[in-house]
Amino acid sequence: MTTRAPLMRVPALEDLSGISKIFVKFEGRNPTETHKDRRARLHVETAKTLGFSVITAGTCGNYGVALAYYARLFGLKAYIFVPASYTLRRSEEMLRYGARIIPVHGPYEKAVLESRTFAVEKRSL
Repeated sequence: MTTRAPLMRVPALEDLSGISKIFVKFEGRNPTETHKDRRARLHVETAKTLGFSVITAGTCGNYGVALAYYARLFGLKAYIFVPASYTLRRSEEMLRYGARIIPVHGPYEKAVLESRTFAVEKRSL
């Protein structure tokens, strides 16, 4: 499956700017409706190519959904580390795609650090 974010012409912006033929990409047409799909797919494909069965990431939401989606598609297990204080509007999607959500007490940067630590410690999963 490929991500398909179509190019769309924006005549109103052309009129306002005086520039002809302005196009934008509509990322809402990606499988997870986020602009994070391409990067998440590359992350998962690289992990799969290197022989890993598990991937991790620290995220605040959209990347976690995209990563969970592609992990499921490619047969990997996803562990998504998120700041416990964040409101995760997309956590149900991550769970539906089979990801395990791990709350982290602290900011986003700590979630990323704990994800890295987990990956190193659990390298043999």
